[in-house]
Amino acid sequence: MSELFKNGFKASLTEKESKWFMSKLSLVGQFDNYNMICEVENGRLRVIANTNYDHLDKWDDKDIDSIQQSFRHVRFEYDGDGIATTLKVSEVKKMTYNGLESHLKEFIKMLKKLKIE
Repeated sequence: MSELFKNGFKASLTEKESKWFMSKLSLVGQFDNYNMICEVENGRLRVIANTNYDHLDKWDDKDIDSIQQSFRHVRFEYDGDGIATTLKVSEVKKMTYNGLESHLKEFIKMLKKLKIE
């Protein structure tokens, strides 16, 4: 994770103005021209591409599933801030930065195939 700081990501506190939620530390930056938010939650690293995915409502579920199947090891989920991919923190700890970067590149390829910008 420290490598993300070296590649332009900055620390940010979320929910710092909320009286209902505790603040949590996130990393915010850009990867391949996508604004990204990285946060650890429930033992998983969530990387959220801050995007608009409204057009996916018009897509057939089979088309979305087909694209996801072509990227077997990279999964996505909908998030209020965009589209997210997750990895177990235990797996991330074993990765080199190049491994994480490779996963993010595949995630970006999937977003582009889904026409998410």
